[in-house]
Amino acid sequence: MRLSCPDVPGATPLPLAGTWRYAVEQNYGCVTIPPQPLGPGNANAPCGLFNGMIAPLVPYAVRGAIWYQGESNVGRARQYRTLFQTLIRDWRRHWGREDLAFLFVQLANYMSGPATPVESPWAELREAQTMRCASPAPAWRSPSTLATRTTFTRRTNRMSAAGWR
Repeated sequence: MRLSCPDVPGATPLPLAGTWRYAVEQNYGCVTIPPQPLGPGNANAPCGLFNGMIAPLVPYAVRGAIWYQGESNVGRARQYRTLFQTLIRDWRRHWGREDLAFLFVQLANYMSGPATPVESPWAELREAQTMRCASPAPAWRSPSTLATRTTFTRRTNRMSAAGWR
């Protein structure tokens, strides 16, 4: 079998036999793509994010940091307790300031709540974030207390939710 273009007179037909090269551009559930392992070459590895986004700021003087994150850690609240404390300690060490202010915006309510009380991975992660207040210079803001509904879309104006305008 050969492929040719009828609009181009004299074009050489391309043979379709043999080994084909291809790449998956859009996955519609037909192809399983293995996850990329964390480590060198993966921009989402913790060291990659730090080295690419935070380390370049270390030479500059800062008064503090505001942290709004945690959604990807829902379901791993116990691990987050350690990770979050380690992150704060590490940033304070890099800047050489044990009193570096580290503010965080607690995870907001997201999705509608159940009719009866149940275990909630989101609530467990919020608790893990709050437990970090045992470290020096704690400060935090809870957008859950600002929400007027049981759902709070996380992409809504974050600066307003954090109390800054």
